[in-house]
Amino acid sequence: MVLADDIVARTLAGFDKVDPGSTASMQRDIMAGRPSELDDQTGAVVRIGQELGVATPVNRFIYDCLLPQERLARASA
Repeated sequence: MVLADDIVARTLAGFDKVDPGSTASMQRDIMAGRPSELDDQTGAVVRIGQELGVATPVNRFIYDCLLPQERLARASA
């Protein structure tokens, strides 16, 4: 796959258009105590990394930190 020469500039320009106060739906769900996609997204990265023998320390940290809140949300849903 060949990427366009200006891919970085275009990608960063796209990020510049995002409202600084916006949040991801997963963040909004977790903050509101609702079940989120934590296991399907971050958890999947951790599981696939384990299966392939690839360390995913940042995703593991995020997953481990948010998992207690996710469990509470699912228990009360």
